Amino acid sequence: MFVDIQMPGLTGLQFIQSLAKRPMVIIITAYKKFAPEGFELDVVDYLVKPVGMDRFLKACYKAQELHQLRTTAGSAASSADFFFVNVD
Repeated sequence: MFVDIQMPGLTGLQFIQSLAKRPMVIIITAYKKFAPEGFELDVVDYLVKPVGMDRFLKACYKAQELHQLRTTAGSAASSADFFFVNVD
């Protein structure tokens, strides 16, 4: 899940904290100062705007690798060559 820090009604960090079961999260924001708080919530990555395509892809690949590690833990290697990102 991609989350911004500034959102209507609550911050992205508050939103992440409110989730009972947290998905993998990448924060994309203009605020560097919230990075330590983000990583305390175990976010996958923290991107500061403006985000270049190379940096964005690096964060996506990091999430993909983490997803593969989580799904193959304790079992044989996964045969999946993809993962899904829900946009809407």
